[in-house]
Amino acid sequence: MDLRATAVPVGEVRPLEMDGLARAVGGLGYPAFAHLRRRLRLNPAEILVSALASPDVEARLAEALPWIGREFWDLDWDWTVAQAKLRDVQNRLGYVVKLLGIVERDVDSGEISVRVHPAMVPIHHPLASVRDSFNAVFVEGGFVDSLMFYGRGAGGAPTASAVFGDVVDAALNLRSGTHGSLGVLEPVTVRAIDETSAEYLLGLDVADKPGVLHAVTGVFADHGVSIRVAEQEGNGPDARLVFITHSARESDVQATVRELRDLDVVRNVGGLLRVIGD
Repeated sequence: MDLRATAVPVGEVRPLEMDGLARAVGGLGYPAFAHLRRRLRLNPAEILVSALASPDVEARLAEALPWIGREFWDLDWDWTVAQAKLRDVQNRLGYVVKLLGIVERDVDSGEISVRVHPAMVPIHHPLASVRDSFNAVFVEGGFVDSLMFYGRGAGGAPTASAVFGDVVDAALNLRSGTHGSLGVLEPVTVRAIDETSAEYLLGLDVADKPGVLHAVTGVFADHGVSIRVAEQEGNGPDARLVFITHSARESDVQATVRELRDLDVVRNVGGLLRVIGD
């Protein structure tokens, strides 16, 4: 019988060598390492904590960790967080990644910006606690301040309830010859994504030698992107810089990323994530 990996008993957590970690992740079905297999499958929660407890994790393996959390949403998160805190390897920057759909209206111009993307959300923000099959709508207004509507977005009972409610509404509308009100709609100007602004997180694999930080931060400055947080992880061939910017225009940040890719001291430009909610 092929049990789901989360049903595998959790063993003793210990740091894994990079080859062992790659095989463990491959055993879960991660596409980039699917050709690698461990003889004994590990619980994904154990793999996550083991990776976090390892002193240095290669970038290609670090990129697999969010996939584990997304693919095995039913893992024992309470145990995972407790083990991470026990080893002092919990989130240092204080953010979680969420897939968000964002609609904003500029009060002065009336323009609307609409976008869907993963984003870094502060752990103290209400949206950070939305997990599993739950969805949430977070609203900010001039007079109401902040509101959040929260509930299950998937599953038998929630789906049946929503469908049945729609059927009842349709039946009532047909019987009375009316229809649901959509409110008053008017044309709006949608702002181009390049003209939107946000804070951004960017990771860079760099050469570990004098002048690297000066060269990298100079590119940010040339495009008017201000740095709020900067950290270095690892040394030697595994050196990595992590930046969080102040609010900046999308077009300026994308120009910064393009130029960073051409720098000799930058070996790889990691994923770019927007940061919201501060």
